[in-house]
Order: sequence, then structure tokens, then C-alpha cells
Amino acid sequence: MMYVMVINVADLQDSIILNDSSFQSSIWNCAIDVVKHGRKVVIQREFENAPPEIIVVISDIKELEEAKSKFDCLNIRINGNR
Repeated sequence: MMYVMVINVADLQDSIILNDSSFQSSIWNCAIDVVKHGRKVVIQREFENAPPEIIVVISDIKELEEAKSKFDCLNIRINGNR
């Protein structure tokens, strides 16, 4: 199975902590383009001394929207409705 885009969950979490909405938008917009072209996006947790842990493999827009929604909820809990 070929993944065109791999997202490290730590990068998304860091962008939420830093309230970097432009980074978040860039990631999600790129992921939308990847899925629209029939490719897959994987969100994974990366480790220094171990293989990555795949959290979710996304192959359609609905799945992508569900994943984004979870991160959006986390963003609102941390940063409020700015």
C-alpha cells in the first residue's frame, strides 16, 4: 500500500499547543488534495528508537474530515475559539 502523505501526530499536537493555525491549515489542505487524487494519508506517532505507530490510514474525504474534527476539538479545548 502506497502512502503519499505521512503526518506525524506530534507535529499536529505541537501546532495546536503553539496555536499555529496556518501550519494546521496547510497540513489539512495538502491531505485533502492527496485523498482527492485517490492516494492515502497516514497519521502516525513517531519514536526515536522504535518503528512508527500507525494511528489511522485515511483513504476518503469523510475519514479525513473525522480525523480533522478530532484535532479541531482538541484545538478548541486548548486555545478556545480564537
